[in-house]
Amino acid sequence: MRFVVCTCWLLFAVSVITTAAGCVHRRMTINSNPPGARVLLDGDEVGETPTSVDFTHYGTREVVLQKDGYETLKTWLKKRRTLFSREALDAGMPIPRGLLLMGVSGCGKSLCVKTISTLWNLPLFRLDMNAVFGTPNPEATF
Repeated sequence: MRFVVCTCWLLFAVSVITTAAGCVHRRMTINSNPPGARVLLDGDEVGETPTSVDFTHYGTREVVLQKDGYETLKTWLKKRRTLFSREALDAGMPIPRGLLLMGVSGCGKSLCVKTISTLWNLPLFRLDMNAVFGTPNPEATF
């Protein structure tokens, strides 16, 4: 009986070690709404959304989605960068006062604002409305 118990534990230990020592499968899934957008990953086309791509190393990658009838945010921003230039001010163009982005949680508002700030070389000021109008204990308001 003792031999059977030891054999079971040995088989269990071997199965745990071989399973834990296996290769890690890293996969990135890219979706879009509407689907069917062309996906460029670091400049190389990898397919159309929804698509999944295997990767070996973690790190920063540039993902660009392109679809007929749509324009990438960076393209739109590069066209409008001159609105904040000295030439625009001298030509009498009013300088935009700011930008308001609204949307549900997780839709990419913060990412868009960081991209705008980077491409236009402008400082980023973020106003957290929860900090302004929120309460220290939100559960107490219900």
